[in-house]
Amino acid sequence: MKPVILLTPKFADDPDDFGAGPFYRLKGNYPQAIALAGGTPVIGADGDPEDYARLADGILFTGGADLDPDLYKQPVVAHNVVFDRKLDDMELALYHAFVRAGKPVFGICRGIQTINVAAGGTLWQDLPTQIKTLSDHRKDRLIASKPHWIQTKQGSMINRLFGDFIFTNSYHHQAVRDLAPGFRQTAWSDDGIIEAIEHESLPVFAVQWHPERMLAVESDADQRGDDPPLTDMMPLFVHFVRLCQSGQI
Repeated sequence: MKPVILLTPKFADDPDDFGAGPFYRLKGNYPQAIALAGGTPVIGADGDPEDYARLADGILFTGGADLDPDLYKQPVVAHNVVFDRKLDDMELALYHAFVRAGKPVFGICRGIQTINVAAGGTLWQDLPTQIKTLSDHRKDRLIASKPHWIQTKQGSMINRLFGDFIFTNSYHHQAVRDLAPGFRQTAWSDDGIIEAIEHESLPVFAVQWHPERMLAVESDADQRGDDPPLTDMMPLFVHFVRLCQSGQI
C-alpha cells in the first residue's frame, strides 16, 4: 500500500463568495510531486492534529505566507510581514503531533520556517530590511534567468542525494535565523542564508527553495530552468515517500 502523505493547505477568501467558511487552496505541484514519487497525497483541513498524525504516514508543510513574529517573541519589523495566525496555530499543532507520533516531516519554503519556529528557533522576518548587503532571494528567481547555487553539508541527507552543490530556484523574503535546538543546517546560499535543515535524530528535514517546481518530468521551462538546468528534485520526494513507508530515518 502506498504511504499516505498529509499536505498542509492555506486559507483564502472564497472567490465565488459562496457562503461563510474558509476556502482551502494548494498549488497542484505539491500533490503531483508526492504522487510521482509513489505516495498518496491528502490535503488537510481543520481536523484534529492527533487524528491526522495517526491517519497519515508523514506530513509535508507547503509554502505560503509568513509566520507571526510573536511566535518567536519578536515584534514585526517590516510592513511586508503578512501572516495568518489561524494557519500558524494549525501548522504548529500538526508539527508537534507528527513529531510525537514519530512520523516523517518535510517542509518547503514557509515549511522550513514553520518547522524551525515550532522547534524553538527564530526567523529573519525580511531579508532586505534586516541584512542590507544580501543578494535578492525573491520572486524573480523562480524563473530560469535567476536561479542560484546552494552548497550542501558533507554527510547530510541532502548531500548524499545531490552532491556538494545544487542549482535551485528562490522565492522567499524570510529565512531561518537562529536554528532550533536539535537541528543542523545542511545547505546554504553563497551569501550565508540557511537553505536546508535536518534534525539530528528525528525524521524531520526542510528546504527553503521550491523543489516541487524542479522536477525533470515537468515540461514547463519556468519550472526547470535553462542554462544550466535546475537540479532535478525528484530524488528528494522519492526519499521522503520511502521514509514515510519505512518509518526509518
